[in-house]
Amino acid sequence: MNRRVLLVLFASLCAVTTASAATIDVGNHSIPEGTTAFSIPIGITGGEALTDMVGRVQVADGGSEVGGIIDGPEITGLTLVGSIWAGVAVDADISWNAAIGTYPQLVLADLSLDAGDTATATGVLFTITVDVSGFSNGDEFDLKLSGTVDGDVEMLGDDGGDEITVTPTINNGKITITPEPATLSLLALGGLALIRRRRRA
Repeated sequence: MNRRVLLVLFASLCAVTTASAATIDVGNHSIPEGTTAFSIPIGITGGEALTDMVGRVQVADGGSEVGGIIDGPEITGLTLVGSIWAGVAVDADISWNAAIGTYPQLVLADLSLDAGDTATATGVLFTITVDVSGFSNGDEFDLKLSGTVDGDVEMLGDDGGDEITVTPTINNGKITITPEPATLSLLALGGLALIRRRRRA
């Protein structure tokens, strides 16, 4: 009898399990200085059937608005267009923890699917847009979904009718500011002029 009770307890504990095959790759992104709207797709692999997500994205330490000290590029948008959530009925609350601009280096997306719907965790999780105007060539900033001031990405999934917690491996990334195209063109022309001058001499 005790063995049967233990088996029932074990089975009920397994009903809400943690799946960890999902991996989120934020990636490293080179963005020309002066760019006001650069789209960054955040990728996910693993194939789990997802039902809910609380997604958090942060640039650098979040900025002074949340107690940080690094002034970094602003997150100006987050979209689900072209993502794994497209095509299913999503109840989404995408906010910047208040009004846009209140926390410019931090964004929160809270979404859940209608009962019975799932999104497969393979493809683009969501796409953010950043504004790097005001920053210079060589500036570098962390771009992260884990270790934000508001926590990590959280997900729920469906495993044959059982709700599971999906704890993804998150590979945070970086934003690196590169010279604007006009500056690169001028450098290239200057280099060609030097080569020409040396050949004549």
